Amino acid sequence: MDYQTYIFVLMQLCLLLTIIIASLRLTLPRTVKGTGTWALACLAFIFTAVTLLSLPDVSPVLLLLFANTAYLATVILQVHAIRRHLLHRFPSWQQCVSQIMTSFIPVAALTLVFPNQPARVAMLMILTIGYYAVAVRCLLADGRARKALGGRIILAAFIGAIGIATVRMWAELISLLTPAGNVADTSWFREPYIMAFSGSVVCSSLGFMLLATDKLRIMYERLAVHDPLTGLLSRRGLVEMSEFELLRQQQHGQVIAAVICRIEHFDELGFRYGNGAAEAALVTLAQTIRQHTHETDLAGRYGHCELIMLFPAGLDDAQYKIQQIQTDIQNIWIEARALRFQFAISTAMEALQPGVQVFEHVHQRLLARLQPEPVHENAVLVSIKANGEADTVRVEQVLRD
Repeated sequence: MDYQTYIFVLMQLCLLLTIIIASLRLTLPRTVKGTGTWALACLAFIFTAVTLLSLPDVSPVLLLLFANTAYLATVILQVHAIRRHLLHRFPSWQQCVSQIMTSFIPVAALTLVFPNQPARVAMLMILTIGYYAVAVRCLLADGRARKALGGRIILAAFIGAIGIATVRMWAELISLLTPAGNVADTSWFREPYIMAFSGSVVCSSLGFMLLATDKLRIMYERLAVHDPLTGLLSRRGLVEMSEFELLRQQQHGQVIAAVICRIEHFDELGFRYGNGAAEAALVTLAQTIRQHTHETDLAGRYGHCELIMLFPAGLDDAQYKIQQIQTDIQNIWIEARALRFQFAISTAMEALQPGVQVFEHVHQRLLARLQPEPVHENAVLVSIKANGEADTVRVEQVLRD
């Protein structure tokens, strides 16, 4: 090639490198600034550069081995990234490097078994089709990713890559049977093939970016309406969902039962056994509530140790479920600081009238029923030591100590 062709190809490579790196830097949240993204970009660039700048009659075996390794490693890293993304685990740079090293083994084996270049490239395309088929199957199996825009873009890019690899495979196989020469080495075939492969990398990177953005949006929405400690609805989530339930109540004439539940002597539990023990009691109560509530019921954290539940089925259903929750709580023991302790809960319930605001009703009536009882000599915290010895301590003694 003359110097003008080299300059033109160099400009193409610089533009292609810019596009690939810019797209792959936005691939996955935990690999945005990691080695994995740069490895994928550099491998795609190396494969493109070696293929465009090398001539069939002067390309050494080592150069082809390097280009094929870069190609297969790029494919494996793409498949590895999508599988990790769907499994909610992101690849570290050590895993990316191990994938690159692993891709060298089949390429080296193909080079030794198939000295003929067309046969070697055809087998490489078969491996590529297999890897992309695994990624497509993972995408189709994940309903959320399949319906998302990013998942559709990745799916289209991977299917396009399968088509590109299939065309390249048949071109190499046909060249083995025809004495006219290798069609895949001609410029009119090689350059569109390289650009199509690079385009699939860019499109898949864009799809990864959209998938990651969608996942972050879902995570932030969940954190906004869910309490991070208990996993129940937060105060904001309760406001939004209760408005919807009350509106449906007005339309269908249903009676919604509101229940407030509080852990008795919550501060004393934390004072004697530590904040972790008090939080464990709150989490245990939340888990018990989830076990005895349906999808149509609402449960969320209202305050420090208060939980609110809304039962669209009415007071009878609410009373039955609250009795089950109280029975389970009486049989649960929590371990903390080599001690096993129990906790008690107090509840209050009332039917919500149409048009009432849930939190105003809680403040005015339900919460008033749960005012802290004065500490008296019969108020106790019951626990059992690790050796089985009873350890019953009065609340007034805990406060005094």
